[in-house]
Amino acid sequence: QARPFCSAPGKAGPAAFSAAPAMAFDFDALEEQMPIELPAALLASALPSLGARLRAAAALPEGPAAGGALDVAAGEALWGAAGPAELEDRTGVLVRELADLANCPAASARHSALHALLGLALSRSPGAACVQEVAKDRPCVLILGHAGGQLEDLRPQLEFYWSRGFGTISMIPCFFPRALRRDQEARLSRELHTALGSSCGDGHGIACEGAPGKGVLLHLCGPLTAAWLLPLWRSSAAAFDGLPAPEDCVSAFIWESGPLLDASAAARVASLLSAEAARRRAGAEAGAARSSNARLSLEQMLKMQRDLQARFSSDAFQDRLDDLEQAHERGSARFLAERNALFLEAQIPVLKKYGFEPSQKGVLDMLKAGAQWSSNPDFCRMRDRLNDLLGLSFEGSAESARRLEAARRELTEALQGRRQQDKLAGRGSGDTGANCSEGREDGYARLAARCLRSLLTRYAPEVDIESFMQEHCDSRLLQDELHSLLDSFEGEGIDTDCHHDAATAGAAAVAALASRASGLLLCSEQDEVVPLGDVERFSALVRAHCRGAGEVVVDGTVAAAHGRLWQTDRDACARAATRLLRRGASAAEGPVGCRGPER
Repeated sequence: QARPFCSAPGKAGPAAFSAAPAMAFDFDALEEQMPIELPAALLASALPSLGARLRAAAALPEGPAAGGALDVAAGEALWGAAGPAELEDRTGVLVRELADLANCPAASARHSALHALLGLALSRSPGAACVQEVAKDRPCVLILGHAGGQLEDLRPQLEFYWSRGFGTISMIPCFFPRALRRDQEARLSRELHTALGSSCGDGHGIACEGAPGKGVLLHLCGPLTAAWLLPLWRSSAAAFDGLPAPEDCVSAFIWESGPLLDASAAARVASLLSAEAARRRAGAEAGAARSSNARLSLEQMLKMQRDLQARFSSDAFQDRLDDLEQAHERGSARFLAERNALFLEAQIPVLKKYGFEPSQKGVLDMLKAGAQWSSNPDFCRMRDRLNDLLGLSFEGSAESARRLEAARRELTEALQGRRQQDKLAGRGSGDTGANCSEGREDGYARLAARCLRSLLTRYAPEVDIESFMQEHCDSRLLQDELHSLLDSFEGEGIDTDCHHDAATAGAAAVAALASRASGLLLCSEQDEVVPLGDVERFSALVRAHCRGAGEVVVDGTVAAAHGRLWQTDRDACARAATRLLRRGASAAEGPVGCRGPER
């Protein structure tokens, strides 16, 4: 069985690169990292029934249920692959079945099939990764390749970093199916823990100072990779819980062929950055109070627990909790949402009394403040009593994972419903703050069409691609499906009140890096997906809103098509990247990782 990541021994080079497996899964690691239910059947005998399963899923009424069932069927088909060759065969079967399903008379089936095909087209190397000599005592770069690309496409970038002494983590982001995506997120988190100087899951956090010149160099390729990684990382969602924020551990960044940012999208990113700056100011003003809360004495914590016990044990509270259990199935998304609201309602007076924010964040801060006393028997006894009163003592790990998954599904469905309502209401026709304008959307549509054509050409050559694209893949539909894939990440823990779409959140997250780190935007006037003007607009936005230690430089000297900058002129790209590394070296004690002469 192939390993999930390949730590190639010896010197970097083609042999080390080719040793990276295209596909592998580690169930133990996944279970440790992600509270999700693993597929029940992963045998090769399930593959012949794939077509029937896909049709059964697509026969469901159009919506999250149909998409979820199809996602599970696709995930099980690919998860069972024993190695790269079998994965390739299974992917071909899946693509051909989905292409056939796209010709089904039912509109819902066609929609589900197209959604799955586009997800596979953006995830041409699911699970593929190459890890080379990553250790906490050496510089490390994380390279996320272009959506729809192959790991082999990153050879020029990898060889550049290897020649300068970097350890490398490289992968092609997986957007679909969800099981593979989460597996990839868990593995990425583990490698980042190693690179930043902490063993995964030890509970002690990351030994990372967060100063320029330390941490990880981030290399993003294409407009979608930031949306795949950074919003999840910044929100500490799922596998990224326990990692420091990107702003605190990314030493420098390169973004090639990205972002797609027209005027309306730039306005939304600016709004996000302004809101974040306001939150930071408010947080600084409340810092003294939070520091005080973090040092609550044992006596204060026990008194606070007694106050909570008095509220949770009241007849009124217990009657309302019983009514909830009668009205809704225990563990259902509706039950969990209403129960959490009831808990918070009872906790708010106590949170205010002890100086915590009267919100879910205040609850988390309260729990963190009490964690220092988790070895005290009096504290533990009272904690268990509170859990008994709340009915939480009977939930095992499986039940906890199930209710977490149910809550995430509900959030994803709500987000999809919101997007559908926005389209029906005509948002975007005149409101520049609500939807993307035509120029930016054309870029997304071209990118989606490129990836879909490449997928069908490789795995379903018998399909008349031009007819297929004309019949099923108009520009607007491709845009909507691509945004739907990106927005599915919002159900993984991102605060959806803070942004309109994941792509906007990704661009804002990259911009926020510039407050601490230097950056390079590699682009080309010949890029048919990302206009040079969008890159320059992003650079101007960073200068206006993210003044700090970093400097962001735009380099558009390479004349190349989208995704082919390093393949077209490796020397020019290497010179630009070397200048970035030297800027980082001069901004901190010791280099980011620049070694050897400029190429």
